[in-house]
Amino acid sequence: MIFCWYVSFYILTMLALPLLTSLSPNRPGADILIMLILPVVAAVSIRGVLESEFGIEYGMVYVSAINFGDWFPCVGAGYLCAKYGIFETYLDGLFSRVRSSWGKGILWVLMCLVAFFGRVLLCRFQLGSIQICGEWKELWFSMDIIYGPMFLYGIVNLLK
Repeated sequence: MIFCWYVSFYILTMLALPLLTSLSPNRPGADILIMLILPVVAAVSIRGVLESEFGIEYGMVYVSAINFGDWFPCVGAGYLCAKYGIFETYLDGLFSRVRSSWGKGILWVLMCLVAFFGRVLLCRFQLGSIQICGEWKELWFSMDIIYGPMFLYGIVNLLK
């Protein structure tokens, strides 16, 4: 069921979110570690063990670990934006300094364009590497953790 990857991702996300939010110490740095980095490390670790110890490079668990590691940080970024009121606290305050509604509209369109074209120009970044079963595995993060909230903020304000 390659074409239904989102079903297992959704189930894993619904199982992981309560667990990860219960670990949250309500400090931004620790929350970033728990909601963004820990899931990627877990997914890369599972993939590494499956590859090294069992010789599995395909299958439901393997593919689910790949999808979870790729996409859960986007869910975590949305959760953190909501929890810490990033839009209300920082972005609304920044845009309140622009007096012209045309100026705000242009900036919101630019935010959407940066998010849209940013995926083409810079889609991932490497945060580091971890050693699993004697092999080094890279920790890659999708820039969608930045582009997603940026696009949503821009488009919601344009539609208002």
